[in-house]
Amino acid sequence: MVKIFLILTIISSSLFAIEGSYETSCIQTQMNQTQGNIIETYTFSNDSFKMIRRWFRTPSCTGDIFQTNIEEGTYIIGKENLNNGFNPKGTFDLDLSIKDSKSLGLIWISEDKTVLKISRGIGNMRNTMLGLFEYKLKR
Repeated sequence: MVKIFLILTIISSSLFAIEGSYETSCIQTQMNQTQGNIIETYTFSNDSFKMIRRWFRTPSCTGDIFQTNIEEGTYIIGKENLNNGFNPKGTFDLDLSIKDSKSLGLIWISEDKTVLKISRGIGNMRNTMLGLFEYKLKR
């Protein structure tokens, strides 16, 4: 009788990991009481992430930054979520944990892993539609 043993190593609870920094182009926006133009950067390493949002007064996102928002935490990429065909292939559940809160959203990753789209949820509700803006891999 031959016995076969299977040993599994769990590296993280994500289905896969993303590495690198991804950044938007200049976006005109208003959040809460702040209005201006932003560049958002997500940096992923192992199972952690950092989001930096830099605010500019100029429509070209040049010159002085008048405000910076930073979020850091961990992330888990879950199952593929095509939302009954509304989301493209390559869209997955994305759980971001920041301090004592969670943001449940989605992430779409291009096949060559150079472009992302991210959506964020509110509270315990998962956002099921992707965001419009592309985050491109910084080289």
